[in-house]
Amino acid sequence: MFDTFEADTDIAIAPSVVEHLRRNGADGWKPSFHGGADRPNGAEDYIVSLTHQLSKLRLIMRPGGHIFKVTGSMPRLRGHLTNGINLKGPEDLETVRCAIMSRLKEIAGIDYATPPALTLTRLDLALNLKMPPGIILAMHRHARHPLIRRESKAFYDEHSDSMRAVKAIVLPGSRTRISFYDKKDEIYKRGRRGPAHHSEATRVEIQLKK
Repeated sequence: MFDTFEADTDIAIAPSVVEHLRRNGADGWKPSFHGGADRPNGAEDYIVSLTHQLSKLRLIMRPGGHIFKVTGSMPRLRGHLTNGINLKGPEDLETVRCAIMSRLKEIAGIDYATPPALTLTRLDLALNLKMPPGIILAMHRHARHPLIRRESKAFYDEHSDSMRAVKAIVLPGSRTRISFYDKKDEIYKRGRRGPAHHSEATRVEIQLKK
């Protein structure tokens, strides 16, 4: 399924709107300012990003209010708040595109008739395998991929080097990155219970970068 994405864009926001966002924010959006603050400390502090609190869509900005990058989770933009929905076809992607444009209209007042270009620079693909993570991780401990020159890396639990304690295998390419990990373990580390189908699931993620 389609998961996380990043896209380059070029959207200028009117100075009056930028100042309003800097002083008052926008309903449903959380700004971040230069230096990492969540509110301006002085007139020189500018917004570096805006995050939509429900969908987690993030708009990254230059000084003066110029949006140059958009990042987010496609399942969340599709309307599923826990990323637990599969996005596979053109119809799903069109729904996501419309959601992005709707959020951009809220902030930048874009015209639907002439929408801004979005150039994908990163796309994450994900798959949940209903197979024991221990078996899959052991099988891929020394896996290689023709597009990835670096050796695979194993991440262990509790500083153990036993294969039983392996929680993730990563093939760390610069433009292609492949990860295998225990989905149930990742869910519980976040402090929440996962759905029944994650009780014995291995997550496979492929990250593609331009």
